[in-house]
Amino acid sequence: EFEISLWPGYNCRGVDASKCKVMDSKQAPLWIEFKNADRTGGNIKIIFKVGDDLRQDQITLLFLKIVNKMALKDGFDLSMIPYRVVGTGDMVGMVEIVPRSDTVARMQWAGGGPTNKNPLYDFILANARLMRENISVVPPERDEVVVNQFVRNFLRSCAGYVVATYVMGIGDRHPSNIMMQTDGHLFHIDFGHFLGNFKTKK
Repeated sequence: EFEISLWPGYNCRGVDASKCKVMDSKQAPLWIEFKNADRTGGNIKIIFKVGDDLRQDQITLLFLKIVNKMALKDGFDLSMIPYRVVGTGDMVGMVEIVPRSDTVARMQWAGGGPTNKNPLYDFILANARLMRENISVVPPERDEVVVNQFVRNFLRSCAGYVVATYVMGIGDRHPSNIMMQTDGHLFHIDFGHFLGNFKTKK
């Protein structure tokens, strides 16, 4: 048995209008930050989208969550952390923003462009150093331990997503649709093409 939640757990006390913005994407989605009802917690960040059928994303992410739980039950830690999507109406819904993450495309450009050979490893190294600088109790000799843990997170999550996206026939995979958190957890976004259902330009 698997307990699947459709994101009912957050409580908000308003919108932080100063942090909201219109994103420069084709559908002009809204970046919205809600003030956390728990005043000790940070803002709750979501993307509000109109014009995309988020039901496919929702189904895909629920499937990924089930795959991850099945793997853990069998003793395999795939380190998959699917974000959450909720369709709130016809072609409208909300997407959870994954903190401390960036796209592979931006990592490539940060390293000089698409020809950069080590964008993911460079990203891991940079964030391992930042962690040590921000946490003074971590001595320099611990850098290698931290980097190795981040690399393990990457390898496990990458393997999990490779298999899962292949089984589901996920299309439209490119560096802007693949992201990674600062601790090495890789994940995919934007599941508009799956199980043979592909969008076409009109």
